[in-house]
Amino acid sequence: MFSRELCRAAHQPYKSLKSALRPHIPAPPNRLRSLSSMSEAKPKTHTFLVYAPDYTDSEASSRRLAVRPKHLERAGVMFSEGVSRIGGAMVSPDTYDTPDRKMVGSMMVFEAENIEAVRKIVEEDVYYTGGVWDKEKLVIIPWVSAHPLPAAPAGAHGQDSKL
Repeated sequence: MFSRELCRAAHQPYKSLKSALRPHIPAPPNRLRSLSSMSEAKPKTHTFLVYAPDYTDSEASSRRLAVRPKHLERAGVMFSEGVSRIGGAMVSPDTYDTPDRKMVGSMMVFEAENIEAVRKIVEEDVYYTGGVWDKEKLVIIPWVSAHPLPAAPAGAHGQDSKL
């Protein structure tokens, strides 16, 4: 520690010499934590609704059923990761209350950084690549829920084996 006498002898003001020789003091830990958490912060996400009607040709239903297991497997992963918030098959109004419901498309809600990310998810889906969803009628639109979406219970996806 420097004394006043040493500072006077060196012809330096006490305060300025002390300031000049003081070792670098890092920012307080809470400041460091907040800076590091800024770099690790999750990007802001938005909610998007996807309306994906099926093609209406006579083979559309068989194409859907052929690739359905792969579609549901991927959808389950996205659901468990929180990317897909809710989704399912749209059913023909003529068959919704019958044992043999006819699927006519899909509706999904995604959380993503932007619409391009959702478009990429949709275009990589086997229903899109396998000719199930009608690419000309598919709609991806930002969506704001009137109420927060509920947290998905464990194992909630894929419960209805008929769809």
